[in-house]
Amino acid sequence: MLIAEGLSKRYGSRPVLKDIHLQVFKGECVGILGPNGSGKSTLIRMLAGEDQPDQGQIWLQDQDLFAYSPRQRAQMMAILIQESLGELPFNVREVVMMGRHPYQGKWPWSNETDDQIVEDILQKLNLQSMRNRLLSELSGGERQRVALAKAMAQQPKLLLLDEPTTYLDIQYQLRMLTLLKEWQVDQSLTIVTVLHDLNLAAQFCDRLILLKDGVIQHMGTPREVIQSKWIEQIFGVSCSVIDHPTRKVPQIFVEVHASPTASVSSA
Repeated sequence: MLIAEGLSKRYGSRPVLKDIHLQVFKGECVGILGPNGSGKSTLIRMLAGEDQPDQGQIWLQDQDLFAYSPRQRAQMMAILIQESLGELPFNVREVVMMGRHPYQGKWPWSNETDDQIVEDILQKLNLQSMRNRLLSELSGGERQRVALAKAMAQQPKLLLLDEPTTYLDIQYQLRMLTLLKEWQVDQSLTIVTVLHDLNLAAQFCDRLILLKDGVIQHMGTPREVIQSKWIEQIFGVSCSVIDHPTRKVPQIFVEVHASPTASVSSA
């Protein structure tokens, strides 16, 4: 589905990505993990064609990614990045309908199919009650749900996400990831996502990539990647790893070593 060969990127004199090789198969979910500044967001933007590598090549369905026109790319993939909506002066339904533009003609008039797709997505993401609210009136978490709805309205074969659970409370984090998993299974959707929560990544992703200083350090199944020695190496924290009681995937418990002289003052 998606292949990256030897990707490297520098911003000025600073290397951001170094010799990245990866292959993403149709219908799988790949999670990208790593500390801040490790190159995760740059990699997602590059895989989406929004940033070109200094070296290397990206293949989407056996064709050079940059050989596709923007319209062709938009029909095949969607990307959700942080603050991707900006300050658009539109209401929620209008923003979600923008996801249908790659399939519309010169004039972006919706048809019955577009309307039905948008209505279904508004319902699945529990956005019907705010359909007429302006984007500027929404909280960060609500905007994030609208951004996902817009991306899914594109009906992509490949979905790229940069920290999709940002601004969401735990209820909506789980609801969003569960919905993405359902889409993945039902539609053979391929997903590549940056996540900060390693435990959620282990529960929802088929494979994980550990990135540090622009280099892929480890890649494999959650059980292969979520190991205490790798977590300490990449994130610099001590932890214990045990199986989730029902999902049987590895979960991390960070070990906090408080200073013996530390104290908490009373209010």
